[in-house]
Amino acid sequence: MNLKPIMKIPVTEGLVDLAMLLGIGTDLLCLRRFFDICQRRGADRVARKILSEREFAEYLKKGKDGWRYLASRFSVKEAAYKAMYPDKILELKMVSYVIGSAKPQIFVKGINNIYRFHASVSHDADMLSSFVVVEKDTTNDVQ
Repeated sequence: MNLKPIMKIPVTEGLVDLAMLLGIGTDLLCLRRFFDICQRRGADRVARKILSEREFAEYLKKGKDGWRYLASRFSVKEAAYKAMYPDKILELKMVSYVIGSAKPQIFVKGINNIYRFHASVSHDADMLSSFVVVEKDTTNDVQ
């Protein structure tokens, strides 16, 4: 795939890429349906298939509301997958969605030095939506 930067800005040593949009992904999740899946299959079993090690440790602290944490992580991972495809095919456990003191961040095992991820998660009543934008770092690409 031959991608071109959106814009360049001048600097003393030449030109630097401002941004290059790689993809946008979105996911809409019915919380009631996801809860039912967790009830049938077991939330811990679902969590082991979806969550990274870091996320799984956090999930264990959530107690009976862990399924909500699991739902948000699943939705973000689905949106990230859609944003990256076909440039990179992500496995769910490769992706970590972390809410720290600053804005929420997405970390993807092995590729964070190449891509920048931006995520937004919203929920209302029985629906949860996730939106992910991916930028590719082209500062080292030969023009």
